[in-house]
Amino acid sequence: MYLKSCIYFCIIFLTSGCVGFKPENIIYNTPKRQYEYVLKSEAVTLRNYNNQLIDSTNIGNFQKELQDLEYKYPFEERLEKNILLKNSDFRLAGLYADANKAIQDKNFTLALKNISTMRHLYPDIDLYSDSPFLEGYAYEQLGQTDTATMSYRKFYTFSEKKYSELFRGYRHADINDSMYIAERNHAYHFLNRIPDSLDETVIRPITPRYYFTGRQPGFILNPDNYNKSIKFIGSFSLGLDLFNDLSVGFLISTGIRKSVNFNAGMYLSKNMSGYLFSLPIQLFKSDSNKFGIKLSPFINYRSIDSIKIDDRYCLANEKIFDFGAKISSSYFFSQKFYIGSHYQYNYYNRNHKYFAEKPGVLFWTDNEFDLSGYYNLFKDMSLKVGVKNSDIVAGIYLNGLEISYNITSPGFVI
Repeated sequence: MYLKSCIYFCIIFLTSGCVGFKPENIIYNTPKRQYEYVLKSEAVTLRNYNNQLIDSTNIGNFQKELQDLEYKYPFEERLEKNILLKNSDFRLAGLYADANKAIQDKNFTLALKNISTMRHLYPDIDLYSDSPFLEGYAYEQLGQTDTATMSYRKFYTFSEKKYSELFRGYRHADINDSMYIAERNHAYHFLNRIPDSLDETVIRPITPRYYFTGRQPGFILNPDNYNKSIKFIGSFSLGLDLFNDLSVGFLISTGIRKSVNFNAGMYLSKNMSGYLFSLPIQLFKSDSNKFGIKLSPFINYRSIDSIKIDDRYCLANEKIFDFGAKISSSYFFSQKFYIGSHYQYNYYNRNHKYFAEKPGVLFWTDNEFDLSGYYNLFKDMSLKVGVKNSDIVAGIYLNGLEISYNITSPGFVI
């Protein structure tokens, strides 16, 4: 149960728009022929108030614009907004895939039709993908030089990257922006009448993918949520301990771009502390992320100072080494709705209880089965309704943190 959600991303965007802009952090990216800004160790594309990319032709006016803004650059207005999940995201990626496939098949008229449909579906597609380049290339191959010039100029002036972040699962697909740079070079040469030839491998279909939350059933951490340089992730956790007391903790995760993650954490409640280690393994994930299966073996070491008996705490000094595994899966029906399930087995369970000698009591952790429907509202935030063991529960799911109400046996589940 890990408290990291779309709220975090919203805070990043909002605070980014309020912090002072440092002109010394502006850098020139020579291969792209663009100016960028180093923000939180990542290079961010800069735009002026007309949404034009900043290059050698407009850097002077951009610096004047910054002065007028008192160096309060509106990051939240000029970065692509991708927090809201829509079913149309999947269709948009499909249209983009079809346009690329049509160009490969020399069906340039179909490619242009798909690109036009993309614009109606997502008006900002020209800013945050290479769609105008694909359009320009199609017109170039049709021999319509004037129209191709307009499209290439639009691409060179406004388009900041190859893949929109609404193409879920492709944030890190263009390694070092190599394909985007090749396209910019071709557009630059075409606009300046410099002969060249394009390596058409940069024009390739993609597989439309569903966005999955990093700790939802069936999936390990989602690399699309993290910068390429990130190796470790820290997050706070919240839950209930063996005696239904509030427990807080901290978790460190690693292995973001592999099929195996490693988690190590510690937690603390009123009368208990412990350490948790787990190894989430992606057993299966379809190319479209439609279906995923995850296995998570874990070790749980608890140090119990006192044990709750009949609403009273009795002193104890128990050191418990517990372990088990959790298997889970998800199946997407659309980007907004999926079914998720999990079963968690604990070594000390209702059929195999732990005996605490000093107070002379038995206790355990119930094995857990959950089958629920999830409705995505934002990235990392969903509504959840389903069955947990034999009870009906409903609530919200926040990147691994479940806050639900047990309808069958009234009470909250955290």
